[in-house]
Amino acid sequence: MRTVHSVALTTMLALLLSQTVTQQRVSAGSPPQSPGAEIVRSAALSWVPSELPRVELAVVSGDPAKAGEIFVLRVRMQNDARFPVHTHPGAENVTVIKGTLLVGIGDEFDAAKGQALAVGDFVRIPGGLRHFAQANGEVVIEVSGLGPFAIQYVNPADVPAKAPPKAKP
Repeated sequence: MRTVHSVALTTMLALLLSQTVTQQRVSAGSPPQSPGAEIVRSAALSWVPSELPRVELAVVSGDPAKAGEIFVLRVRMQNDARFPVHTHPGAENVTVIKGTLLVGIGDEFDAAKGQALAVGDFVRIPGGLRHFAQANGEVVIEVSGLGPFAIQYVNPADVPAKAPPKAKP
C-alpha cells in the first residue's frame, strides 16, 4: 500500500504552535514561571479543530513541527471519532487522560482487533508502525514525542479533504 503524508496536519500544528503556546504560558492568573520550569494550566489550552471530524488539538509544550524538539499535544475526541490507519515518522507516546481509547495495530481498521485503553493507560507506538484509534465516549489523550510530528495515512482515501480553520490570534 502507498503511504500518504498529511501535510495539512503538520502545517496546522506549526501554525497552531506559533499562535497558542505563548498564550498558554502567559495566561491571566498563571503563576510566575521560574527558569527551566513551564506551567501550563489545562483550562488555558487553546483547542482547535483538527483535519479529522470530531477531533480537536491543543499544543501543551514544544513545537511539534520542529525536528529534534520534544513536544506534548492534547487530543480531544468525541464519541466514535477515528484516526484511520496511519504511521508517524517517530515514536508516539500516548496516555489516556479521559475516557476509553481503542487502539489497534495493522493495515486495516478493525475495531475487533483493537485494545481498549482506560484512564491512566499508556501506549508507545514505534515510528513507522501502522495503527489506528477510535474514541469510546468523549476521550482526551496526551501525545508526546520527538518532532517533527506528522501523520501518514496508509489509505489515500482516508486523507482528510481539507485543513482545519486557522486558530485566531
